[in-house]
Amino acid sequence: MERDTVTSKTTFLKFWISSLNPDQTLNGFGHEADETYFSLTDDTEGEYVNHYYFTDFLKQMFENFTPGIKIQDTSGKEVETDVLLYETLKFVVEQVMSIGGKHLNIQDVDLVIALPITCNNKVTRFVETYALKAGIRKDGLSIVSNGVAQYADEDDWDRNLAGSFQEKSIYFSVRFGDEQTTINKHMKYRKGIDPVIKSTTFPVGSHSILSDILSFLKDGLGTDVIEEFKSDSPEEYKSTIDEFMSNIMNFRMVICVPHPLKSITRREWKDDISNVLKNRIIDGSITESNCKMKMTEERIHRLCKSTFEKMMKKIVVVMEQEWPGNVKRLFMSGELANSKFFKAFLRGKMLKCSICIPKNAPLVVLKGSVYYEHVDSTQCSG
Repeated sequence: MERDTVTSKTTFLKFWISSLNPDQTLNGFGHEADETYFSLTDDTEGEYVNHYYFTDFLKQMFENFTPGIKIQDTSGKEVETDVLLYETLKFVVEQVMSIGGKHLNIQDVDLVIALPITCNNKVTRFVETYALKAGIRKDGLSIVSNGVAQYADEDDWDRNLAGSFQEKSIYFSVRFGDEQTTINKHMKYRKGIDPVIKSTTFPVGSHSILSDILSFLKDGLGTDVIEEFKSDSPEEYKSTIDEFMSNIMNFRMVICVPHPLKSITRREWKDDISNVLKNRIIDGSITESNCKMKMTEERIHRLCKSTFEKMMKKIVVVMEQEWPGNVKRLFMSGELANSKFFKAFLRGKMLKCSICIPKNAPLVVLKGSVYYEHVDSTQCSG
């Protein structure tokens, strides 16, 4: 569970990952769900097959929302949306109460839920219904949009830059997600949250780069090797892929090779991983030595270039359509905004507007949502 500490009694829900027992009761949420499920795959052979594991289930749940529909976990097993949402929110409430101890009452707890900006009022009412059933009182519940809430905390921005807007001036913000990118058109209102005039979402996010990384690894080591590594050692597989993604985004060229991957490669190819890579990636753009893989700068560019260019092309088109020639500043948030490589790519494109990135770009939505929940006078639309 990820929480902001504006007050010790506020809980913010952002990472919609859940794992369920065979009877469909929850046994983990957020990063705890990862740990619970992966511990089953490591320690209890075969038992995890009967458990459920959902990643970003909120996105899947609300893409074509109808109350009572079923959604599939990562292995194809189905659960009704209302059961999954209720069990998740009930679990969160129970966790908050256990953390607070005997001195914390449910009346003291505020719950902030940030939904995708594409969610409509029907979705909001559905989430509210099950949050109330889970035990949260109505005056302690806030359901906000990612797009509306993302720029509330101006302490994260350059004060001179953020404070130089004139009231009612137009600016744009871009939030880079895992699966999609959202471009919001804002009007400067006052200190706090600025209204969203229009929002555009397109299906390109950081996971597009992840897909290219996986394709490259399968080219280098073979599809069977990567799939066996994923099924036999899911926790180390996830850790390795996360490290690849993080290192590429920050232009670090060396990645540690876990022992299971080396063993599977040797068993499949009857050769060391270094020789397999040398024979299959003939341009030498990835090599292995002393349990470390190293990629060339040119290979990192190739893995990211397609996704970066798709994002930048769409951003430019939207800004020109909505406010031709007049965009002075572009605010960016999300994991990708923190990438040193992406920042260098943006500078190379010589955009005519200033690019503004907060000190901790991935947490902007979290902070903004909590701020919005606590400041009654804040006005926003979207």
